[in-house]
Amino acid sequence: MKSFLSMMISLALIMFLVAPSVRPQTYTPAELQQIAKTKNKVAKLGSGSQVKVLVRLEGGEMLKGYVKSIAAENFILETSEGPQEISYFQVKEIYKKPSTGQIAAVVGLSGAAAVGMLYGVGYLLRKCSACMGP
Repeated sequence: MKSFLSMMISLALIMFLVAPSVRPQTYTPAELQQIAKTKNKVAKLGSGSQVKVLVRLEGGEMLKGYVKSIAAENFILETSEGPQEISYFQVKEIYKKPSTGQIAAVVGLSGAAAVGMLYGVGYLLRKCSACMGP
């Protein structure tokens, strides 16, 4: 029994030493540039529950949440399903989620611009006798 156990340990050590080591994935210069851009964008947005973000992954999946922590190779996104570790290489796009106030301001300004344009067209049509016909 002891010889069998020592033989198994020896075999395991030999396999460990002979087995090919796992090398990290190498990236092209364009991919490295995209990873650096994503890292900078995540760092600029910051982390914390006050900063809500939208993350579009390379596969097309869209994630919503906040950046819980930032690391050298990835970041942790806290979503409604729980924390997800996301590699910078997986990210196609990341941006801050617009707040309700920002959305309301855009809708309000768009509506005001439309009303102003209609008023201007109506004013010009009333003043333009050639536009009204004979």
